[in-house]
Amino acid sequence: MLKPDSSNWSELAGTYGYIAPELSYTSVVTAKCDVYSFGVLVLEIVMGMYPSEIQFLASREQHHDCDGDMLDKRPSSPTSVEEKEIAALVEVAFACLQTSPQFRPEIEDVYQKLALHRPHSSFASPSHAHRQEEIIEV
Repeated sequence: MLKPDSSNWSELAGTYGYIAPELSYTSVVTAKCDVYSFGVLVLEIVMGMYPSEIQFLASREQHHDCDGDMLDKRPSSPTSVEEKEIAALVEVAFACLQTSPQFRPEIEDVYQKLALHRPHSSFASPSHAHRQEEIIEV
């Protein structure tokens, strides 16, 4: 909690699985903490799992292999173009989950990487509108 006249925390607050590991022993909030949380959220969305279910993947050596087993099974299967976009997204997410903050990318780098792989007109196509409806039904 922040005191009105201070920039130091008096206690740690956050949801287990979403907060960066270093916060548990330093209580110093940095931009790299937000980068870590972003990585958790991306994997949660792509894989359809909660952070506690995802944690074992972050430590796996072969995490860069984005195969179909990692994806949420509820929406229909992605096209080959979408698979490439998802693979880039997962790669960025795992980079954000590096245990050491010094090895995590800056948020500007995350943005640049994702901007390179963003779909050009996905929201305008009927197939994506259908997928959004499928997601809402679940």
